[in-house]
Amino acid sequence: MLSRCHVACALSVFSMALLFSSPAAAQDAPVGEFSVGYNLLRFEENTVPAGWYADVAANVSNALAVVGQVTGNYESEEGFGVEVDASYYTFMAGIRFSARTNPNFVPFGQVLAGGARSKFSTEAGGIDLSESNTDGALQIGGGVNLFGGGSIGARVGADYIRVFTEGEGTNAFRFAAGVVFGF
Repeated sequence: MLSRCHVACALSVFSMALLFSSPAAAQDAPVGEFSVGYNLLRFEENTVPAGWYADVAANVSNALAVVGQVTGNYESEEGFGVEVDASYYTFMAGIRFSARTNPNFVPFGQVLAGGARSKFSTEAGGIDLSESNTDGALQIGGGVNLFGGGSIGARVGADYIRVFTEGEGTNAFRFAAGVVFGF
């Protein structure tokens, strides 16, 4: 039978183990991450394959990070002797949840909110015409970071983006692949 002293000693050892294991577990996540790479954007009827993304994340814990992200996509189309240039940008921030059970394979999910800016310009008959809009946007998605034992790895991800334009709004799909740096 255990005495009160044994129980108190066992609880003390258990508490100390929890206290000292928490900082050790938190060391699995870097302080932050920076990622940059290729970005493909697909609207309901249009694919914009030329693009980039950059994001930075500050890890609050082993599983939670605060994220800021910017993206840019570009396309040009010509028809009836007129060329139209289009650019699409997003500026978003939010939270990312990561599962860090394996330091070489880190899946994540994220929810970001912010703005989406679209700009269309053309030159017709020596006259430059352009229009731009900035609307609210929500992005939900995820991906995986693949590390080879160091602080530099590869990232693959996909996201659903809802742009809150006048009327019904616009749905988009984003695919990204790039490099991620832990710091």
